[in-house]
Amino acid sequence: MSLKDLILRNQDNEEIFILTETDTFSYCDIIKQAVIYANLLKNNYNKRVNIGLILPNSVEYIEWLFAIILSDNLAVPIFNQSSSNEIKNIIKSCDISLCITSIDCNIFYDIAEECRVSYINCFDNTLIKTHKGSGKKSLAPNNIRIMISTSGSTNNPKRVMLSDENIISNAEAISESLHYTNKEIFGIFLPLCFASANISQLFTTLILGSTLALYNGIKMAGRMAKFIHEKKITTITLVPSLFKIIVESTDFILQHMPTLKTICFGGGPSCETTIECALKKFKGINLTHMYGQTEAATRISHMCSKYMTWKKGSVGKPLKGIKVKLIPTDNHEQEICISGPNVTCGYYRQKKLSNDTLKNGWLHTGDLGKIDNDGYLYITGRKRNLIIYCGLNVYPEEIENIINQISIVDDVIVYGKKDKIFGERICADIILKKDTDSWENIIITYCEKLLPNYKIPSELKKVSTIERTNNGKIKRNHKIEC
Repeated sequence: MSLKDLILRNQDNEEIFILTETDTFSYCDIIKQAVIYANLLKNNYNKRVNIGLILPNSVEYIEWLFAIILSDNLAVPIFNQSSSNEIKNIIKSCDISLCITSIDCNIFYDIAEECRVSYINCFDNTLIKTHKGSGKKSLAPNNIRIMISTSGSTNNPKRVMLSDENIISNAEAISESLHYTNKEIFGIFLPLCFASANISQLFTTLILGSTLALYNGIKMAGRMAKFIHEKKITTITLVPSLFKIIVESTDFILQHMPTLKTICFGGGPSCETTIECALKKFKGINLTHMYGQTEAATRISHMCSKYMTWKKGSVGKPLKGIKVKLIPTDNHEQEICISGPNVTCGYYRQKKLSNDTLKNGWLHTGDLGKIDNDGYLYITGRKRNLIIYCGLNVYPEEIENIINQISIVDDVIVYGKKDKIFGERICADIILKKDTDSWENIIITYCEKLLPNYKIPSELKKVSTIERTNNGKIKRNHKIEC
Protein backbone atom coordinates (compact mmCIF):
# COMPACT_ATOMS: atom_id res chain seq x y z
CA MET A 1 0.00 0.00 0.00
CA SER A 2 1.18 3.55 -0.75
CA LEU A 3 0.49 6.71 1.23
CA LYS A 4 -1.70 7.84 -1.65
CA ASP A 5 -3.80 4.65 -1.33
CA LEU A 6 -3.94 5.13 2.43
CA ILE A 7 -5.27 8.67 2.11
CA LEU A 8 -7.87 7.79 -0.53
CA ARG A 9 -8.99 4.78 1.52
CA ASN A 10 -10.27 7.24 4.11
CA GLN A 11 -11.96 9.73 1.77
CA ASP A 12 -15.46 8.53 2.67
CA ASN A 13 -14.69 8.10 6.37
CA GLU A 14 -16.96 10.38 8.37
CA GLU A 15 -15.24 9.66 11.70
CA ILE A 16 -13.41 12.51 13.46
CA PHE A 17 -9.87 12.91 12.16
CA ILE A 18 -8.68 16.29 13.51
CA LEU A 19 -9.47 18.13 16.71
CA THR A 20 -8.19 21.67 17.23
CA GLU A 21 -8.80 23.90 20.23
CA THR A 22 -11.94 25.24 18.53
CA ASP A 23 -12.98 22.95 15.65
CA THR A 24 -13.61 19.35 14.60
CA PHE A 25 -12.90 17.86 11.16
CA SER A 26 -13.74 14.46 9.72
CA TYR A 27 -11.53 12.40 7.42
CA CYS A 28 -13.77 13.20 4.47
CA ASP A 29 -13.59 16.96 5.29
CA ILE A 30 -9.80 16.93 5.18
CA ILE A 31 -9.36 14.62 2.21
CA LYS A 32 -12.02 16.38 0.11
CA GLN A 33 -10.09 19.64 0.47
CA ALA A 34 -6.77 17.84 -0.14
CA VAL A 35 -8.13 16.49 -3.46
CA ILE A 36 -9.05 20.03 -4.54
CA TYR A 37 -5.53 21.25 -3.73
CA ALA A 38 -4.01 18.20 -5.47
CA ASN A 39 -5.88 19.04 -8.68
CA LEU A 40 -4.58 22.61 -8.46
CA LEU A 41 -1.01 21.26 -8.26
CA LYS A 42 -1.57 18.81 -11.12
CA ASN A 43 -2.92 21.59 -13.34
CA ASN A 44 0.21 23.67 -12.76
CA TYR A 45 2.95 21.04 -12.88
CA ASN A 46 3.33 18.34 -15.53
CA LYS A 47 6.43 16.89 -13.83
CA ARG A 48 7.28 15.76 -10.31
CA VAL A 49 8.57 18.66 -8.22
CA ASN A 50 9.70 19.28 -4.64
CA ILE A 51 7.21 21.42 -2.70
CA GLY A 52 8.09 23.28 0.50
CA LEU A 53 5.51 23.25 3.28
CA ILE A 54 6.02 26.25 5.60
CA LEU A 55 2.99 26.13 7.88
CA PRO A 56 2.31 25.93 11.63
CA ASN A 57 0.56 22.95 13.22
CA SER A 58 -2.82 23.33 11.56
CA VAL A 59 -5.50 21.64 9.51
CA GLU A 60 -4.08 23.45 6.47
CA TYR A 61 -0.70 21.77 6.99
CA ILE A 62 -2.30 18.32 6.83
CA GLU A 63 -4.53 19.18 3.85
CA TRP A 64 -1.59 20.46 1.81
CA LEU A 65 0.69 17.58 2.84
CA PHE A 66 -1.95 15.13 1.62
CA ALA A 67 -2.42 17.20 -1.56
CA ILE A 68 1.30 17.01 -2.35
CA ILE A 69 1.22 13.22 -1.92
CA LEU A 70 -2.00 12.82 -3.95
CA SER A 71 -0.55 14.90 -6.80
CA ASP A 72 2.55 12.63 -6.92
CA ASN A 73 4.87 15.43 -5.90
CA LEU A 74 7.36 15.42 -3.02
CA ALA A 75 6.84 17.26 0.30
CA VAL A 76 9.65 19.17 2.03
CA PRO A 77 8.34 20.36 5.44
CA ILE A 78 10.06 23.52 6.74
CA PHE A 79 9.74 24.92 10.25
CA ASN A 80 7.45 27.95 9.97
CA GLN A 81 9.54 30.01 12.41
CA SER A 82 12.69 29.64 10.33
CA SER A 83 14.53 32.82 9.38
CA SER A 84 14.50 34.10 5.80
CA ASN A 85 18.11 32.97 5.31
CA GLU A 86 17.29 29.48 6.60
CA ILE A 87 14.33 29.21 4.24
CA LYS A 88 16.44 30.37 1.30
CA ASN A 89 19.11 27.80 2.11
CA ILE A 90 16.57 24.96 2.21
CA ILE A 91 14.82 26.07 -1.00
CA LYS A 92 18.11 26.10 -2.89
CA SER A 93 19.60 22.89 -1.48
CA CYS A 94 16.36 20.94 -1.92
CA ASP A 95 15.49 22.18 -5.43
CA ILE A 96 12.11 23.45 -4.22
CA SER A 97 9.85 24.70 -7.00
CA LEU A 98 6.81 25.80 -4.98
CA CYS A 99 6.25 26.82 -1.36
CA ILE A 100 2.95 26.53 0.48
CA THR A 101 3.21 29.13 3.22
CA SER A 102 1.38 31.36 5.68
CA ILE A 103 4.22 33.89 5.72
CA ASP A 104 3.09 37.39 4.75
CA CYS A 105 3.28 37.85 0.96
CA ASN A 106 5.31 41.07 1.27
CA ILE A 107 7.95 39.21 3.28
CA PHE A 108 7.94 36.05 1.21
CA TYR A 109 8.13 37.93 -2.10
CA ASP A 110 11.82 38.75 -1.51
CA ILE A 111 12.56 35.10 -0.75
CA ALA A 112 10.72 33.96 -3.86
CA GLU A 113 12.47 36.57 -6.00
CA GLU A 114 15.96 35.55 -4.88
CA CYS A 115 15.31 31.79 -5.02
CA ARG A 116 13.15 31.89 -8.15
CA VAL A 117 10.46 29.87 -6.43
CA SER A 118 6.68 30.01 -6.85
CA TYR A 119 4.44 30.17 -3.81
CA ILE A 120 0.92 29.97 -2.44
CA ASN A 121 -0.19 31.86 0.64
CA CYS A 122 -2.73 29.33 1.89
CA PHE A 123 -4.45 31.77 4.25
CA ASP A 124 -4.85 34.31 1.45
CA ASN A 125 -5.87 32.39 -1.68
CA THR A 126 -4.87 29.37 -3.68
CA LEU A 127 -3.47 31.17 -6.71
CA ILE A 128 0.11 30.21 -7.46
CA LYS A 129 2.38 33.25 -7.67
CA THR A 130 4.82 32.06 -10.28
CA HIS A 131 8.43 33.07 -10.75
CA LYS A 132 10.23 32.45 -14.01
CA GLY A 133 12.73 29.64 -13.64
CA SER A 134 10.80 27.69 -11.00
CA GLY A 135 9.57 24.19 -11.75
CA LYS A 136 12.75 22.13 -11.54
CA LYS A 137 12.12 18.40 -11.70
CA SER A 138 12.79 16.53 -8.46
CA LEU A 139 15.99 14.47 -8.39
CA ALA A 140 14.66 12.11 -5.71
CA PRO A 141 13.75 8.50 -6.57
CA ASN A 142 10.10 8.06 -7.63
CA ASN A 143 9.15 6.18 -4.44
CA ILE A 144 10.15 9.06 -2.14
CA ARG A 145 7.22 10.98 -0.65
CA ILE A 146 8.70 13.26 2.05
CA MET A 147 12.11 14.79 2.78
CA ILE A 148 12.58 15.59 6.47
CA SER A 149 15.38 17.49 8.22
CA THR A 150 17.33 15.72 10.95
CA SER A 151 17.40 16.57 14.67
CA GLY A 152 15.06 19.53 14.37
CA SER A 153 17.62 21.60 12.49
CA THR A 154 16.10 24.41 10.41
CA ASN A 155 19.20 25.34 8.42
CA ASN A 156 20.55 21.90 7.61
CA PRO A 157 20.61 20.90 3.94
CA LYS A 158 20.84 17.25 5.03
CA ARG A 159 17.36 16.04 4.09
CA VAL A 160 16.35 12.44 4.74
CA MET A 161 14.37 10.88 1.88
CA LEU A 162 11.49 8.72 3.12
CA SER A 163 9.39 6.37 0.98
CA ASP A 164 5.90 4.89 1.31
CA GLU A 165 7.39 1.68 2.70
CA ASN A 166 9.62 3.53 5.20
CA ILE A 167 6.72 5.48 6.66
CA ILE A 168 3.99 2.84 6.60
CA SER A 169 6.15 0.00 7.98
CA ASN A 170 7.29 2.10 10.93
CA ALA A 171 3.81 3.44 11.69
CA GLU A 172 2.48 -0.15 11.71
CA ALA A 173 5.33 -1.30 13.97
CA ILE A 174 4.66 1.55 16.41
CA SER A 175 0.94 0.68 16.53
CA GLU A 176 1.65 -2.98 17.20
CA SER A 177 4.28 -2.28 19.87
CA LEU A 178 2.04 0.10 21.83
CA HIS A 179 -1.21 -1.84 21.20
CA TYR A 180 -2.89 1.17 19.64
CA THR A 181 -6.47 0.93 18.34
CA ASN A 182 -8.73 3.14 16.22
CA LYS A 183 -10.08 4.62 19.48
CA GLU A 184 -6.81 6.47 20.15
CA ILE A 185 -6.68 10.25 20.29
CA PHE A 186 -3.10 11.36 19.60
CA GLY A 187 -2.06 14.63 21.23
CA ILE A 188 0.33 16.58 18.99
CA PHE A 189 2.55 18.96 20.97
CA LEU A 190 5.61 18.86 18.68
CA PRO A 191 5.95 20.60 15.28
CA LEU A 192 4.42 18.56 12.45
CA CYS A 193 7.28 19.59 10.17
CA PHE A 194 9.66 17.25 12.03
CA ALA A 195 9.77 13.48 11.87
CA SER A 196 8.30 12.49 15.24
CA ALA A 197 4.96 14.24 14.84
CA ASN A 198 4.77 13.96 11.05
CA ILE A 199 5.69 10.30 10.67
CA SER A 200 5.19 8.62 14.03
CA GLN A 201 1.91 10.30 14.94
CA LEU A 202 0.15 11.73 11.88
CA PHE A 203 0.55 8.66 9.69
CA THR A 204 0.00 6.25 12.57
CA THR A 205 -3.32 8.02 13.11
CA LEU A 206 -4.16 7.68 9.42
CA ILE A 207 -3.36 3.96 9.36
CA LEU A 208 -5.51 3.31 12.41
CA GLY A 209 -8.38 5.57 11.38
CA SER A 210 -8.13 7.24 14.79
CA THR A 211 -8.09 10.92 15.85
CA LEU A 212 -5.42 13.61 16.05
CA ALA A 213 -5.65 16.52 18.51
CA LEU A 214 -3.55 19.48 17.31
CA TYR A 215 -2.13 21.76 20.02
CA ASN A 216 -0.61 25.01 18.83
CA GLY A 217 -0.30 26.94 22.08
CA ILE A 218 2.48 27.79 24.52
CA LYS A 219 4.30 24.74 25.94
CA MET A 220 3.10 25.21 29.53
CA ALA A 221 2.27 22.11 31.55
CA GLY A 222 -1.02 23.49 32.87
CA ARG A 223 -2.33 24.44 29.42
CA MET A 224 -1.19 21.14 27.94
CA ALA A 225 -2.93 19.21 30.73
CA LYS A 226 -6.13 21.19 30.13
CA PHE A 227 -5.96 20.40 26.40
CA ILE A 228 -5.46 16.68 27.13
CA HIS A 229 -8.48 16.70 29.46
CA GLU A 230 -10.76 18.62 27.10
CA LYS A 231 -9.91 16.54 24.01
CA LYS A 232 -9.84 13.22 25.91
CA ILE A 233 -6.35 12.50 24.58
CA THR A 234 -5.06 8.94 25.13
CA THR A 235 -1.42 9.19 23.97
CA ILE A 236 1.25 11.90 23.71
CA THR A 237 4.86 12.06 22.53
CA LEU A 238 7.43 14.39 24.08
CA VAL A 239 11.08 15.38 23.64
CA PRO A 240 13.26 15.23 26.83
CA SER A 241 12.98 18.95 27.67
CA LEU A 242 9.16 18.84 27.47
CA PHE A 243 9.06 15.51 29.31
CA LYS A 244 11.05 17.05 32.17
CA ILE A 245 8.66 20.02 32.34
CA ILE A 246 5.56 17.84 32.76
CA VAL A 247 7.24 15.48 35.25
CA GLU A 248 8.23 18.39 37.49
CA SER A 249 4.95 20.30 37.13
CA THR A 250 2.30 20.15 39.85
CA ASP A 251 -0.30 21.05 37.20
CA PHE A 252 0.30 17.86 35.23
CA ILE A 253 -1.45 15.19 37.33
CA LEU A 254 -3.42 12.14 36.26
CA GLN A 255 -6.60 13.16 38.07
CA HIS A 256 -6.96 15.96 35.53
CA MET A 257 -6.29 13.64 32.57
CA PRO A 258 -8.25 10.40 33.15
CA THR A 259 -8.12 9.29 29.49
CA LEU A 260 -4.32 9.46 29.13
CA LYS A 261 -2.86 5.95 28.73
CA THR A 262 0.52 6.34 27.04
CA ILE A 263 3.37 8.85 27.31
CA CYS A 264 6.21 8.36 24.82
CA PHE A 265 9.43 10.27 25.36
CA GLY A 266 12.73 10.37 23.49
CA GLY A 267 14.65 12.19 20.79
CA GLY A 268 17.63 12.53 23.13
CA PRO A 269 18.77 11.34 26.55
CA SER A 270 16.48 11.82 29.56
CA CYS A 271 18.25 11.74 32.90
CA GLU A 272 17.53 8.79 35.18
CA THR A 273 16.22 11.05 37.96
CA THR A 274 13.50 12.40 35.64
CA ILE A 275 12.54 8.87 34.56
CA GLU A 276 12.40 7.66 38.18
CA CYS A 277 10.17 10.62 39.12
CA ALA A 278 7.91 9.90 36.14
CA LEU A 279 7.53 6.23 37.14
CA LYS A 280 6.37 7.31 40.59
CA LYS A 281 4.13 10.14 39.36
CA PHE A 282 2.45 8.38 36.44
CA LYS A 283 1.57 4.98 37.88
CA GLY A 284 -0.91 3.23 35.63
CA ILE A 285 0.40 5.05 32.55
CA ASN A 286 2.46 3.20 29.95
CA LEU A 287 5.63 5.31 29.93
CA THR A 288 7.58 4.42 26.80
CA HIS A 289 11.17 5.45 26.27
CA MET A 290 11.64 5.54 22.52
CA TYR A 291 14.87 5.51 20.57
CA GLY A 292 15.01 6.43 16.93
CA GLN A 293 16.29 8.58 14.10
CA THR A 294 14.76 10.43 11.19
CA GLU A 295 16.78 8.10 8.96
CA ALA A 296 14.77 5.20 10.46
CA ALA A 297 11.39 6.86 9.82
CA THR A 298 11.53 7.32 12.86
CA ARG A 299 11.54 4.80 15.71
CA ILE A 300 13.96 1.94 16.27
CA SER A 301 13.08 0.64 19.74
CA HIS A 302 10.64 1.01 22.63
CA MET A 303 11.21 0.51 26.36
CA CYS A 304 7.96 0.26 28.32
CA SER A 305 7.64 1.34 31.94
CA LYS A 306 7.26 -2.11 33.49
CA TYR A 307 10.85 -2.99 32.52
CA MET A 308 12.52 0.39 33.18
CA THR A 309 13.55 -0.40 36.75
CA TRP A 310 14.73 -3.90 35.82
CA LYS A 311 16.72 -2.66 32.81
CA LYS A 312 17.72 0.78 34.03
CA GLY A 313 19.08 3.00 31.27
CA SER A 314 17.97 0.78 28.40
CA VAL A 315 16.02 2.04 25.37
CA GLY A 316 14.39 -1.37 24.99
CA LYS A 317 14.15 -3.84 22.15
CA PRO A 318 13.81 -3.15 18.41
CA LEU A 319 10.36 -2.78 16.87
CA LYS A 320 8.99 -5.46 14.57
CA GLY A 321 10.93 -5.84 11.32
CA ILE A 322 14.02 -3.98 12.57
CA LYS A 323 17.37 -5.70 13.08
CA VAL A 324 20.13 -4.23 15.24
CA LYS A 325 23.81 -5.12 15.32
CA LEU A 326 26.91 -3.55 16.86
CA ILE A 327 29.94 -2.79 14.70
CA PRO A 328 33.34 -2.01 16.30
CA THR A 329 34.70 1.52 15.74
CA ASP A 330 38.25 2.83 15.60
CA ASN A 331 37.89 3.93 19.23
CA HIS A 332 37.19 0.38 20.45
CA GLU A 333 33.53 1.25 20.96
CA GLN A 334 30.50 -0.34 19.30
CA GLU A 335 28.35 1.60 16.84
CA ILE A 336 24.64 0.78 16.64
CA CYS A 337 23.63 -0.21 13.10
CA ILE A 338 20.14 -1.14 11.96
CA SER A 339 18.37 -2.61 8.94
CA GLY A 340 14.71 -2.90 8.06
CA PRO A 341 11.95 -1.58 5.78
CA ASN A 342 11.95 1.71 7.70
CA VAL A 343 15.52 2.67 6.75
CA THR A 344 15.96 5.59 4.33
CA CYS A 345 17.64 5.18 0.95
CA GLY A 346 19.77 8.24 1.71
CA TYR A 347 19.99 12.02 1.78
CA TYR A 348 18.83 14.27 -1.05
CA ARG A 349 21.75 15.24 -3.33
CA GLN A 350 24.25 14.02 -0.70
CA LYS A 351 25.81 10.95 -2.30
CA LYS A 352 28.97 10.77 -0.18
CA LEU A 353 27.07 11.28 3.07
CA SER A 354 24.55 8.64 2.01
CA ASN A 355 27.33 6.16 1.20
CA ASP A 356 29.05 6.86 4.54
CA THR A 357 25.80 6.34 6.47
CA LEU A 358 24.37 3.38 4.57
CA LYS A 359 26.77 0.48 4.08
CA ASN A 360 25.97 -3.05 2.95
CA GLY A 361 22.30 -2.64 3.79
CA TRP A 362 22.92 -1.25 7.29
CA LEU A 363 22.20 2.25 8.61
CA HIS A 364 25.15 3.45 10.70
CA THR A 365 23.36 5.53 13.32
CA GLY A 366 26.41 7.28 14.75
CA ASP A 367 25.20 6.18 18.20
CA LEU A 368 27.41 4.03 20.38
CA GLY A 369 25.87 1.32 22.50
CA LYS A 370 25.69 -2.17 23.87
CA ILE A 371 23.20 -5.03 23.94
CA ASP A 372 22.78 -7.16 27.08
CA ASN A 373 22.19 -10.90 27.27
CA ASP A 374 18.42 -10.39 27.17
CA GLY A 375 18.57 -8.36 23.95
CA TYR A 376 18.02 -4.92 25.51
CA LEU A 377 19.74 -1.99 23.83
CA TYR A 378 21.66 0.75 25.68
CA ILE A 379 22.97 4.05 24.24
CA THR A 380 26.40 4.99 25.60
CA GLY A 381 27.19 8.03 23.47
CA ARG A 382 27.60 9.57 20.04
CA LYS A 383 30.65 9.07 17.83
CA ARG A 384 30.79 12.72 16.83
CA ASN A 385 30.33 13.97 20.42
CA LEU A 386 33.47 12.19 21.56
CA ILE A 387 35.84 14.12 23.86
CA ILE A 388 39.34 12.68 24.07
CA TYR A 389 41.02 13.52 27.39
CA CYS A 390 44.59 12.24 27.79
CA GLY A 391 43.82 9.55 25.22
CA LEU A 392 40.69 8.44 27.09
CA ASN A 393 37.26 8.50 25.42
CA VAL A 394 34.64 10.60 27.20
CA TYR A 395 31.02 10.97 26.04
CA PRO A 396 29.26 14.19 27.12
CA GLU A 397 25.86 12.46 27.42
CA GLU A 398 27.09 10.37 30.36
CA ILE A 399 28.28 13.44 32.29
CA GLU A 400 25.17 15.46 31.36
CA ASN A 401 22.99 12.66 32.71
CA ILE A 402 24.83 12.80 36.06
CA ILE A 403 24.79 16.59 36.39
CA ASN A 404 21.10 16.77 35.42
CA GLN A 405 20.31 14.71 38.52
CA ILE A 406 21.53 17.51 40.83
CA SER A 407 18.62 19.39 42.38
CA ILE A 408 20.00 22.88 41.70
CA VAL A 409 20.59 22.16 37.98
CA ASP A 410 17.96 22.98 35.37
CA ASP A 411 19.97 22.13 32.23
CA VAL A 412 23.55 21.37 31.15
CA ILE A 413 25.72 20.93 28.07
CA VAL A 414 29.12 19.23 28.27
CA TYR A 415 31.77 19.81 25.61
CA GLY A 416 35.50 19.67 24.99
CA LYS A 417 38.04 22.49 24.71
CA LYS A 418 41.34 21.88 23.00
CA ASP A 419 44.24 21.70 25.43
CA LYS A 420 47.99 21.47 24.70
CA ILE A 421 48.60 19.09 27.60
CA PHE A 422 45.44 16.97 27.86
CA GLY A 423 44.27 17.02 24.24
CA GLU A 424 40.85 18.23 25.36
CA ARG A 425 39.52 19.57 28.64
CA ILE A 426 36.01 18.70 29.77
CA CYS A 427 33.79 21.76 30.22
CA ALA A 428 30.17 22.23 31.21
CA ASP A 429 27.74 25.12 30.81
CA ILE A 430 25.10 25.05 33.56
CA ILE A 431 21.66 26.61 33.92
CA LEU A 432 20.77 26.75 37.61
CA LYS A 433 17.28 26.37 39.06
CA LYS A 434 18.38 28.49 42.00
CA ASP A 435 21.57 30.44 42.43
CA THR A 436 23.90 29.74 45.34
CA ASP A 437 27.47 30.76 46.09
CA SER A 438 28.54 27.13 46.46
CA TRP A 439 26.99 25.84 43.22
CA GLU A 440 30.33 24.81 41.73
CA ASN A 441 31.30 22.81 44.81
CA ILE A 442 27.90 21.11 44.87
CA ILE A 443 28.25 19.97 41.25
CA ILE A 444 31.88 18.83 41.55
CA THR A 445 31.20 16.96 44.80
CA TYR A 446 28.26 15.14 43.22
CA CYS A 447 30.33 14.23 40.14
CA GLU A 448 33.15 12.92 42.34
CA LYS A 449 30.75 10.38 43.86
CA LEU A 450 29.60 8.96 40.51
CA LEU A 451 32.34 9.61 37.95
CA PRO A 452 36.02 8.71 37.66
CA ASN A 453 38.36 11.69 38.04
CA TYR A 454 39.12 12.02 34.34
CA LYS A 455 35.41 12.50 33.52
CA ILE A 456 34.82 15.31 36.01
CA PRO A 457 34.55 18.71 34.26
CA SER A 458 37.53 20.95 34.89
CA GLU A 459 35.61 24.07 33.92
CA LEU A 460 32.06 25.02 34.93
CA LYS A 461 30.27 28.07 33.59
CA LYS A 462 26.92 29.46 34.69
CA VAL A 463 24.77 30.46 31.69
CA SER A 464 21.21 31.67 31.17
CA THR A 465 20.43 29.66 28.03
CA ILE A 466 21.55 26.50 26.25
CA GLU A 467 20.81 26.49 22.55
CA ARG A 468 18.57 23.65 21.42
CA THR A 469 17.02 22.62 18.13
CA ASN A 470 13.29 23.00 17.53
CA ASN A 471 12.90 19.38 18.66
CA GLY A 472 14.54 20.09 22.01
CA LYS A 473 17.93 18.53 21.30
CA ILE A 474 21.15 20.24 22.35
CA LYS A 475 22.92 22.07 19.53
CA ARG A 476 26.50 20.89 19.93
CA ASN A 477 28.20 22.37 16.88
CA HIS A 478 28.80 25.73 18.55
CA LYS A 479 30.47 23.97 21.47
CA ILE A 480 33.49 22.67 19.57
CA GLU A 481 35.88 25.14 21.19
CA CYS A 482 39.59 25.85 20.99
